[in-house]
Amino acid sequence: MSKKPLGTDSQGIQEVMRLPNYLGDGAAQFSLNAISGMVGIIVYFYTDKVGIAAATAGSILFIAKLFDAVTDLVLGWLVDHTHTRWGKARPWLLWMALPTFISIVALFLVPPHAS
Repeated sequence: MSKKPLGTDSQGIQEVMRLPNYLGDGAAQFSLNAISGMVGIIVYFYTDKVGIAAATAGSILFIAKLFDAVTDLVLGWLVDHTHTRWGKARPWLLWMALPTFISIVALFLVPPHAS
């Protein structure tokens, strides 16, 4: 059973995506923008609320970016070599949702007696 052709829109342009594709893309873009916007919030939180010097906060974020550059290559290789019935990336997205949430919450937790 094949899907029916999409056809063209009101301006005569060939449609290439269905509603679930738009919703999935929108959810991914929302998540990407939320995480990108969090960088500014983290710097504000660490400098103004926690009291870390701006140079130290910037250095911490720089080291995190360097670590991210290395781990992106390793995890990209790992995803490319994953073969499941659900595909390459879907299992990793499902398995890492909870650890990612916990990590984001941990970014904003400060020990109560930290000076």
